[in-house]
Amino acid sequence: MPRPEPATPGQPGRCEVWALVSLCLGYPDDPLVAARSRLAAAAGALPAGQARRHLEQFTDWFAAAPRSALTVQYVRTFDMRRDTSLNLTYHSHGETRRRGLALLELKRRLRACGMVPEDGELPDHLPLLLEVAAVEPEHGADLLRLVRPGIEMLRRGLAESPYGHLLDALVVTLGPADTTTSAVVDELVVLGPPAEEVGTEPSPSCPGPVPEPLPFPRLRSERQADGPSLPALPPLGVAALDLPPLAALPAPGPGPLRSPDPADQPVPSLVFSPEVRSAQGGTR
Repeated sequence: MPRPEPATPGQPGRCEVWALVSLCLGYPDDPLVAARSRLAAAAGALPAGQARRHLEQFTDWFAAAPRSALTVQYVRTFDMRRDTSLNLTYHSHGETRRRGLALLELKRRLRACGMVPEDGELPDHLPLLLEVAAVEPEHGADLLRLVRPGIEMLRRGLAESPYGHLLDALVVTLGPADTTTSAVVDELVVLGPPAEEVGTEPSPSCPGPVPEPLPFPRLRSERQADGPSLPALPPLGVAALDLPPLAALPAPGPGPLRSPDPADQPVPSLVFSPEVRSAQGGTR
């Protein structure tokens, strides 16, 4: 039987893969555990290919594991190990001042496409970046490219974990890493995250933020009164998660993406709809 062809950027299902990976990287709380069968169905509804196969391998494990084992696995994987941190700039910048600059650059780019992280949420958190990419694929793909070294290092750290299948699926949708990224990753594998250095000279293996901004929309506060407004984002959709099939995605429309305080509202079912915040702090 021929091996399925991998997904490539622009193919149908790329945004659904990003949405599913973002969901599955969340803490296995009651709503997520209750949605295990729907997560498996959503993975099975993706276009055939390597990304779907990796996701199905994860959802098979996730559906069969006891709840207690899921929580223990998650805490041991993401809360007790630095090499599997979901905050991607740690892998390429360590706890250095350059990491602070990288975080500021990511936050600026998120604001430029109309999104602001919640209080206390770092802008390099992989599930957050995948949320953005799933609803703003063009801008989100640029963000994922910017943190690609961190994605590759996290993937290596998860090589022996069931969560590694999620990073394998993600990397399939991003395509091969370029030569520069591969060289950075190879050096990080040998040397590890950089330590703080005296002075301001950049490390050759850990470049700082890209000096030229990508062509993101300007912030609303910077627009002229008669200028165009930011586009309305559609609710984030994944097949079989209370949404129509991939072939009949809904038309864009307003809707909250993530509740500002999940503890104040009951969650009747798991629908991936994180809240998107405008650059002015409002919601849209």
